Amino acid sequence: MGTIFEGRAGGAVLALALVLLGLPAAAQDPIAIGEPKVGIELTGVVQMEGAGLPGAEVTVRRIEGGEERATMTDALGRFRLPNLQPGKYSVTARLQGFAAISRQVTLSPGSASSVTLSIGGPVVVAEPKTPTPTPTPTPGPVAAISPTAPPTPGPPVAVVERSETDDVGLQRWLSEEATAGRRLERIVPLRGGTSLFVFRTGDRASRAPIVLLAASAPTAASLEARLKAHAPRRFLGLHLLTGSSYLLVLSDGD
Repeated sequence: MGTIFEGRAGGAVLALALVLLGLPAAAQDPIAIGEPKVGIELTGVVQMEGAGLPGAEVTVRRIEGGEERATMTDALGRFRLPNLQPGKYSVTARLQGFAAISRQVTLSPGSASSVTLSIGGPVVVAEPKTPTPTPTPTPGPVAAISPTAPPTPGPPVAVVERSETDDVGLQRWLSEEATAGRRLERIVPLRGGTSLFVFRTGDRASRAPIVLLAASAPTAASLEARLKAHAPRRFLGLHLLTGSSYLLVLSDGD
């Protein structure tokens, strides 16, 4: 008659016997369930001459097709697009009055990507030259005719670096520039009280009023909300006064 093992010692001997016979144990490790996949985040900055550009539109398009997203840069020119799928993307930045810039990036699983887009100068539209009239020949001795060259048009765009630390002084100066035939096209903030002001010259017919609105450290969401609230006014840019105090510059004209 075989020996019966009881108690704690008996259980240990039985488990050892099962291992030696190659039989599966009653208890097994739990099956690991994978965590849900999380999309890839793309961040970056849109700048010109090293200064961030607020209010620029950034569009990403998956080259293989199927996905396209868009956002706007914040007051420092930064943008963020989360939950993108892996693959190759075309990233394009646009700002009214400036040439668009595009770059290609490859997003890989498990890693964040960042891209810097540097926009060049304003788009310059060449003014058409008046053709020189052809002289009509006259009978008799022909004298040499020297055609008069048309005057060379001046530059259609002027960029001025200006420091203004209060809205009253800025409003007065912009009014003087409008009277002189310069229409404000874009503002690029550099540092406290100093910005680049881009004007289109020779536009004496345009007297569109400039509207200045106070803003404190605007984000992309707050900037978008303010622009929608003041539509159809045209957004010209932000002027940093001091610290985190900004002026939101709009135009009532086209």
